[in-house]
Amino acid sequence: SDVLKGLTMLAGIQTASELSSGFNVRGGNTDQNLILVNGSPVFNSSHLFGFLSLINPDMVQDIRIFKGGFPAKLGERVSSVMEVNFKEGNRETLRIAGGIGLINSRLTLDGPLTKNKKLSFIAGGRSSYSNWMLKKIPDLDLTQSVTHFYDVSGKISYRFNPHNKISAMAYASNDEFSTSSQSVTQYGSLLGNLALTNRYTESLYGELKLAHSQYN
Repeated sequence: SDVLKGLTMLAGIQTASELSSGFNVRGGNTDQNLILVNGSPVFNSSHLFGFLSLINPDMVQDIRIFKGGFPAKLGERVSSVMEVNFKEGNRETLRIAGGIGLINSRLTLDGPLTKNKKLSFIAGGRSSYSNWMLKKIPDLDLTQSVTHFYDVSGKISYRFNPHNKISAMAYASNDEFSTSSQSVTQYGSLLGNLALTNRYTESLYGELKLAHSQYN
């Protein structure tokens, strides 16, 4: 399932068209939404002209969307704020999951890195093969066009004890497309996040996050 397209089934959220990964909340524009992946802002949330969203669903642990009354720590946005958190790797055994589709395929791997099960990881990636399919179509305009994307993401977590942990996340994506042989358009995102969480007492909780976001 696609994360952003699934949100359009909720009340007050809609999309301009089926070929669009942007969404409108209560009449606002798509650029009035703030999308955060583990605390790192996303400036372009689409793959393949909006056919797919930037977020690999196999990596997602939970999603929160605020359609109003945003917490002050999330800054200012007119329409909405959406938080996407990647899940931690399984600490018991190594697991592999994936899927094959007409447009793209995906693969995810997670598991423990140490015998004491304190250090775990999860890594996933998606890639399209639409370029290969276009080359097989007997049309000169289509065989000379380009449309391709990939994204890779990962998260590593270390638990000092049940109440204290540190984690690091990284994400990279690239899109390339052209409608003629004269020009090619490319764009990509690079996200990073380092988070330290501590629970000192039953009523005292601390969290420190360092986030990086780059859009080319």
